[in-house]
Amino acid sequence: MADGELSRQLASSQILDCNFDKDFCSWTQDTTDQKDWARQANGTATQGTGPSQDHTSGHGYYAYLETSTGFRGSSAQLISPKITVGTGKACLTFWYHMYGPHVADLNVYGPTNKIIWNRNGNQNNIWKQASVDVSAGSSFSM
Repeated sequence: MADGELSRQLASSQILDCNFDKDFCSWTQDTTDQKDWARQANGTATQGTGPSQDHTSGHGYYAYLETSTGFRGSSAQLISPKITVGTGKACLTFWYHMYGPHVADLNVYGPTNKIIWNRNGNQNNIWKQASVDVSAGSSFSM
């Protein structure tokens, strides 16, 4: 699946595309969790963790969560705007980077707050692409 496929399958008012260069676009921080995502450019503050640059251009920003500090079991969520998937399936395609000794879970939640995609632990120092199908007839935030 190509980048932006979900955007083409959803109505134009439901576009989820965001490269994080200017801000978090229409994604919002969950106010009930323990940590917040940050926008980061270049490398991370903790040596041996995170990406050295963004995936899109190599000179922009990415959404970042520091996992080397804090307490085990804490969570941080970025919430999408509400989307509606009509007939057929849509596909969410995104890039992720999980590198370092304190990396835990990265989850994507779908309808009814069910995990529809998950990765756990160190995934090496490389950006990886993921795709997950989103069911038809759904109206929810991710």
